Amino acid sequence: MKKKIIASFFVVTTLVLVFSQVSFAQDKMKNRLGLGARVSYVNPSDDNYSVYGYKVNVEPDECVMYELNLTYFIIKYFSFELGVDYAETDVDLSALGLSGDAGEMEQIQVFLSGRTHFAPDLKISPYFSYGIGYSFNDFNQNDANITLVYGPGAKIDVDDSFTYHLGAGIEFFISENTVVNLDFKYIWNEVEAGVNVPGFSDEDLDMDPYVFGLGIKYYF
Repeated sequence: MKKKIIASFFVVTTLVLVFSQVSFAQDKMKNRLGLGARVSYVNPSDDNYSVYGYKVNVEPDECVMYELNLTYFIIKYFSFELGVDYAETDVDLSALGLSGDAGEMEQIQVFLSGRTHFAPDLKISPYFSYGIGYSFNDFNQNDANITLVYGPGAKIDVDDSFTYHLGAGIEFFISENTVVNLDFKYIWNEVEAGVNVPGFSDEDLDMDPYVFGLGIKYYF
């Protein structure tokens, strides 16, 4: 329900801005470089795996993600955006009606997006984005709960992962050089996780988040 409310708000806001846009005299965007920052709401997907025939649900919590990004327009209607994100999310495990805090997932993501822009000579410029990334993953486990489930000395390890994303956004020029940015992404992120206990194999877990961001950027 919360996802639907946020998605509806984003769509309505975008439509209002697009239909209210006015002409905005600005320099050609070609060869312009932009430096920006963004704060995003992240809602990862849940997944599950089996242990001795029982299904265990993996439930990452919603979290906040912080980002620095660099944008370069190679032509008027197309730009590349290079970004670095940081996020931490608590992860719960649940099975047989019981649940507990497994620990905290820390991710540093580096991504490269291609952005196709519409109406770059207007005050309000929407775009589509698509790209790839790499996520440096680390897991700080809750030792008490992990020991309870897997036994003494159990250690959960997660591998780094490649990511892919599709998205859309809108840039609102508040001056000739400064924009406020609304950005949405869906990220495919499959993370391989394992525990150092005999009989347990590594599992590929889908932690695919919806990401809704608000940022500011300065174009030189």
